[in-house]
Amino acid sequence: MAHRLNIQDVPNTENVKIFLRNGVKKPIWQILLYKDQTEVIKSSKTTSQSQAIKIAQEMFKASQRGIKLDAINFEQACVLFIEHLEKKSGTKANTLRDRKTSNRACLTFDDWKDVDIKKVDEDYIEDFIEFRQDQDKSASTINSDLTFLRQLFEFCRRKKYVYDVPKIKNVSLKDQEARPSFSMQEIRQIARHLNQKYQNSFNANVKSFSLVMMGAPLSLSMEKPKEVEKWLMLKALFWLMYGTGARPSTLARLKVSNLQKSKGHWTFVGRTNKGKKREQIIVPRRRT
Repeated sequence: MAHRLNIQDVPNTENVKIFLRNGVKKPIWQILLYKDQTEVIKSSKTTSQSQAIKIAQEMFKASQRGIKLDAINFEQACVLFIEHLEKKSGTKANTLRDRKTSNRACLTFDDWKDVDIKKVDEDYIEDFIEFRQDQDKSASTINSDLTFLRQLFEFCRRKKYVYDVPKIKNVSLKDQEARPSFSMQEIRQIARHLNQKYQNSFNANVKSFSLVMMGAPLSLSMEKPKEVEKWLMLKALFWLMYGTGARPSTLARLKVSNLQKSKGHWTFVGRTNKGKKREQIIVPRRRT
């Protein structure tokens, strides 16, 4: 065994080891198992010792169940794919975070964890979609998981773990039940909560928020200007989100220069995450 370096026992297995080959440029961990008293060496396809141990443990479990050792199961493929994303230059932090979230979601579906990745087909995908729908996940969340699966299988195809990639179609947003919108009564309750939360920030001389909203200067008899500023900001954001449907992240990027008046309406002009220009009308607060 002179050509084997760093031979280590794999925890929670019987006579399974990992090692590095001597004289190779890329230190890929190898897995040593015994099948029917015959030595079997399989590549973990990873340079990470911890990941190699996990893969070796999965291989041992698979061999105990009678699964062929030359097969990479779904869970092993996920481990390798996430490791690939972590090492790939240019992978954005939010992309990696989303893929890891979907990876965890996919591994909660026990039907395919130990299945040879080559055998995961459209039927498995449909079962997974139903599994996520039974968990009351939104179409956008499920589609994010399906994006992960498409990228996973493309990775496996490039690595020649699979030869046929299953067709994976997104779930239609039209098919999901629309979430109920806030009623005007609920809107008023939220507004009242904001009022009550910051009411103590005003001096007794300012007896109601209506004075400020009608144009009273913010410097008038205020005990805690910073608290008042926070309240005004919250209220402005609340009505802006209610009137436009804009996401908080969109409003966080908003600048005064984005506000424009067009055809009697105030609008703000922003850009989507893909850089496309988008104009939204700011709906004024309804007075009752």
